[in-house]
Amino acid sequence: MERPFINLNELSNLVGMTEQGVRNAITRGVFPIPTYKLGKNRVADKEVVRSYFANMRDIGLSKISTSK
Repeated sequence: MERPFINLNELSNLVGMTEQGVRNAITRGVFPIPTYKLGKNRVADKEVVRSYFANMRDIGLSKISTSK
């Protein structure tokens, strides 16, 4: 069974930040993707991550709309 979450290392690679940078952003309350503790690890739900990137894609596409 595939796990429904990604760990902080995987998440940091996806967003192009260091793992410590992600941890710092989470601590400051400014990281845009919700995370939660699972045992000793901090993880993010894969579906939430997919939704976040889909939303960012939609926002980006709306900004380059060719309608005048």
